[in-house]
Amino acid sequence: MTASRPARLIELPEVDSTNLHARRLIEAGETEPFSVRADVQLAGRGRLGRSWISPAGGVWLTVACPTARSPSESEPVPLLAALAAHATIEQLLPDAQRAELRIKWPNDILHAGRKLAGILCERVAKTGRAWTLVGIGRNADVDVESLGVTTRHPVSLRTLVERAQIDPSAIGHRLADALHGALAEFNAEGLPRGTMQALADRLAWIDQPVTLRRAGSAGGEPVITGTLAGVDARGRAVIRTDQGHKHVISGDLDEHTLRLEPAQQSDP
Repeated sequence: MTASRPARLIELPEVDSTNLHARRLIEAGETEPFSVRADVQLAGRGRLGRSWISPAGGVWLTVACPTARSPSESEPVPLLAALAAHATIEQLLPDAQRAELRIKWPNDILHAGRKLAGILCERVAKTGRAWTLVGIGRNADVDVESLGVTTRHPVSLRTLVERAQIDPSAIGHRLADALHGALAEFNAEGLPRGTMQALADRLAWIDQPVTLRRAGSAGGEPVITGTLAGVDARGRAVIRTDQGHKHVISGDLDEHTLRLEPAQQSDP
């Protein structure tokens, strides 16, 4: 792995959104990699513009790293972030709990099918320089009842390990270090060998039926129905259908539904 000095971690008691705060710092002239962690987010956001409930006791974090990689070259970033998050959570779990920890393509973390963490990756350009932002929300010492009905099937780390082991600040530091390390290595050397196999080994719902829907149309007609076969060399989800294998660039996969943004379905 490429050696790098630890990135600055900014810790706040409260913020609207760690991603938005990171954007403001970049707009203000930040030049070095950094992270933002907050005890509480007041306006957290998830993928596809969803709200993200972020009470005290969670790990609400954004990692920001300059990048020279093009948007197309950066397609694997959500997958790298998911692998880094999976590894840090796995270290906290007892051996008996680890087999249930899975990655929901492309980058949510599940335990026994319930959502433990979500990741939002964004790209920001400032004065000709591009930045990668990786926002992560992890239910650590959180009462899942406080998350409300907008969050489906959540689970908190405190139901999986002893509460005395849960320190959101310490977990945030470990996660920030892991994400910065993964991004630094990717920016310098490209995708590490074995990444896609590591992802495939940890994917949820392999060989199970899925339905592909357009974003925002949960009750609409399915676009693709089939079986999740794995990922290809670019990290695209591969869905096995009666008409052949479909390769999905980006979308939103839950237990039985994969929502896809328009014009983002492709064959290899």
